[in-house]
Amino acid sequence: AAGSLLDACEYAFGELLHGEDNGNGGDLSVSLHPLAAWLSALRKALHLLPARDVSAPLQALARHGGRLQDLVRARPTEAAEIALQLARWHQVGCDAALDEMLGPLLGCIFGSVDADACGGLLPLLSELAAGCWPRAALGDSSLDWRVVAEGACAAFHVAAAALSAGGADEDERDGPLADAEAALGVWQTFAVTVREGARVFDPFADDGLPAPAGAEGARPEKRSRLREQARWRPEPERIAACE
Repeated sequence: AAGSLLDACEYAFGELLHGEDNGNGGDLSVSLHPLAAWLSALRKALHLLPARDVSAPLQALARHGGRLQDLVRARPTEAAEIALQLARWHQVGCDAALDEMLGPLLGCIFGSVDADACGGLLPLLSELAAGCWPRAALGDSSLDWRVVAEGACAAFHVAAAALSAGGADEDERDGPLADAEAALGVWQTFAVTVREGARVFDPFADDGLPAPAGAEGARPEKRSRLREQARWRPEPERIAACE
């Protein structure tokens, strides 16, 4: 099943991004949620099939890059789910292809979203803070870390302003206080990742779904690509020398 997902990604991306538009590019009503689900499934399939080319799905998606960017500009908050899933691909190891795909999308998202809607980007910012953003800030990625940092600052200012205007209710799980804590947590995650390095995550735990049958008993080399690679962790001297 995992191999079938990877084999079908080229066709699936075309259907998911163009829908009934037949490639004309005029219809911007195509939902981006199914594409995010596909990216999540493909990343997990790569964990189960370590011999497969990790960059192939991203290269297939890049061939629809113009269409994807048009959709992202039309609905940047919804598109944040796409960028969040892409940000998790640093766990399977395809840095160059990931930067090439993720960089333009982040520029579109942070450049198109309204300031008042920055709170909707907090899950994406938190994910970026756990890997891609710190790597870029220390020069190990070609992503524009300043774009992400500016988005994180904007999200914090919006959350802080809402908290000042509406007050704090500790019993309100989705209120201004929760947003302010989440916005501050983005920076805390960034700092911890710079200091301690990227964490090794269970690829099947990010959406609350159980691992597929056979994954738990798989040989160690087939359970996670990241465990076979050097986990990103900058030396203290590099951190001290960083601007």
